[in-house]
Amino acid sequence: MAKGLRTSFATNAKEIVPVLFPKFKERRLVDEIMLALTNCMMCIPLSEIIEYVPMIAKEKAPATKINICKFLESAVQNTYIDDLQDICQDLLPQVMKVCEEKDANTRETAMHLVGILLARLGDEAMGKFLDGMIAQKRTKVDEAKATYKPTKYDKS
Repeated sequence: MAKGLRTSFATNAKEIVPVLFPKFKERRLVDEIMLALTNCMMCIPLSEIIEYVPMIAKEKAPATKINICKFLESAVQNTYIDDLQDICQDLLPQVMKVCEEKDANTRETAMHLVGILLARLGDEAMGKFLDGMIAQKRTKVDEAKATYKPTKYDKS
């Protein structure tokens, strides 16, 4: 529905996102949930669902946190730079909390997301969030930054 209706489906898409985030616990449904969320992002900008990002910290299952970070990574890559600059102050504190998780895979995925954000936003916007980061984590963030390839969404 999201692919064909776009603006008509936007109100429903915004309501679907908070329902789908916790469903990442279902390992057999991860691909379908990711596809549904990607299709929802065709209807609404990332700024519309930024209020649901704090759900990451509240989730107990590492797999759920990892998959939400992966979804956010793809959403961040497909968001225009101007919009991303507007929401970075709301998004980054939540992602930085996930970088402090006990689970190594969760931390790695969150740090990769931070690296993508660093590549897109630059050191100026990310500076205050990266200042307290330890050297090993900063290295991983810089590695993720190096893997990012600019897209059409990077032009302002």
